[in-house]
Amino acid sequence: MPTVDGEKQPHIKLPHKKTYDRDVARAQNDALRKTLTGGKFVLAASVMALSADVRARAIEKMREYKKFNETNDPFGDHSFGVFELRGQRFCWQIEAFDKDLRYGSLEPCDPEKTIRVLTLTLACEN
Repeated sequence: MPTVDGEKQPHIKLPHKKTYDRDVARAQNDALRKTLTGGKFVLAASVMALSADVRARAIEKMREYKKFNETNDPFGDHSFGVFELRGQRFCWQIEAFDKDLRYGSLEPCDPEKTIRVLTLTLACEN
């Protein structure tokens, strides 16, 4: 996590964006991932091609994901994860878009100006 003089900083200044409140983003991302509400949820074609029971188990593993660390979650906002299931590697990612879903949101922590999109895919598709 970004630090200043050894102290963890909850806010990060991103280019062309207002202050990014990592704690707010983390709560919004966790809520979307765990409940599949508060944004859009997309299954990639590779996941849709799997059997219904494998798809269901993959979604369950994504919702229960807790293996965040500084390597896979450098901003501390819980926006990405990778897991294995039945010999296949899955990954999920949350992105914050503007309300038209055309561009990245300039205010990713403001739900009035942002739509979060959670995508679950097979790692081979990335």
